[in-house]
This record gives sequence, C-alpha cells and structure tokens, in this order.
Amino acid sequence: LIGSPNATLWEGFEELKLIKEKEYTISHRDPTLRTRYGSKIKGAALSLMEKLLALDPNRRMSASSALTSRYFFSEPKAPVHPEELGTIDLGGDGNFHEFQTKQRRREAKKVSEEAAKAAREKGLTESEVEEESNRAYLQYMKAGGIKGAGAGGCGAV
Repeated sequence: LIGSPNATLWEGFEELKLIKEKEYTISHRDPTLRTRYGSKIKGAALSLMEKLLALDPNRRMSASSALTSRYFFSEPKAPVHPEELGTIDLGGDGNFHEFQTKQRRREAKKVSEEAAKAAREKGLTESEVEEESNRAYLQYMKAGGIKGAGAGGCGAV
C-alpha cells in the first residue's frame, strides 16, 4: 500500500545497517494506497492514512498530531450525543468482547466433544463423527452460545 522504502521517501534509508552492508535488498514497488482506495476513502481521511503510514519515522505523523488532523474536524462530524449513532446488530446477544468470544469458543469445543462422543456411541464412522462434531460447534457459535440450540451435542440438525 505504501510502496518500497527508498532514499527519496526515507531520509537516511541508505544508512540503515542491512541496506548499507548490502545484506538486504528491496525490490521497487510503487505506492498503491491512493489508486486502490482513493475512490472509497476521500480527502482528509486518505491524507491522514498516508501520513500515519509514512515509511520515514521522521516524517510519520505522531498519534497526538493525528488527533489534530482536519479529518476529525471535517464533515460528516460525529453526533454530539453518542446515542444518535444508533446500534449495530452483532447477532447473538450482541456482546462480542474478546474474552467472551474466547469463552464461547471453549464452550463450543466442549459441546463439539460431547457431540463426537454421542456420535461414536451411535456407531457412526469417524467421518460422520467429525461432521457431527463440526455441526454442533458451528450451531453453538451461531446460537450465541446457547446450549441446546441447534445440535447441542445431540446430533440433530
């Protein structure tokens, strides 16, 4: 997206140890951020991205400078009251915090293991056991971690 580093884009680039000692060479690639995303990301946002992604650390925009960027003060502006933003339907119970997602995956794995055990007890082939196990896992995750919804380890679809 930002192209290859070179002496034009990065003052002192040729003095970097691996470059100077010719231990590492970099093939040339042109920046593509503007051409790839210029139609989707406009003006101040694209400019801010380019400044934050600058290869030369001396030219790269700091986080504190970024907060004063015109992007944050141009239209459309964020509403004064956060409730005006509305809500996003995340599915399930709408709570996708990383910790809860990891916990849900652990629970889904247990449901999956229960389904595999039940499938083996029914005398299914290993392929069918794996299929039942995967189905139980996916249905548990889609149901938002509600045991008994969908397969729930019982092999039902």
